[in-house]
Amino acid sequence: MLKKILLGFVALLVVVAAIAWFTVGRRMSETDRMFGRDSAPTDYALQDDSKIDAPAPEPLVVQPRNPLKNVYWGDTHVHTHESFDATLFGTTLTIEDAYRSSGGSSP
Repeated sequence: MLKKILLGFVALLVVVAAIAWFTVGRRMSETDRMFGRDSAPTDYALQDDSKIDAPAPEPLVVQPRNPLKNVYWGDTHVHTHESFDATLFGTTLTIEDAYRSSGGSSP
């Protein structure tokens, strides 16, 4: 008796999976075929770049090397309540407090 119930349950699962494939899976497969990664070459071939008013490329400006890289750690690196991660740790320092602190005043 238990074997027949289990066999019926498995058959029901197979039928539900087949119905799901024919209703949802085929639409998802068609959408992937139309808009997926493999459609990129066809999409690029259909583009008409003459309709875009693109600005002329600007010449490359080489910036001078900065050996210090201006990274500030320690007392000069402050988080305010505007920073999401600092807010999680209970920081209540405002931007104005940070400016006052950078000028030498106490916040």
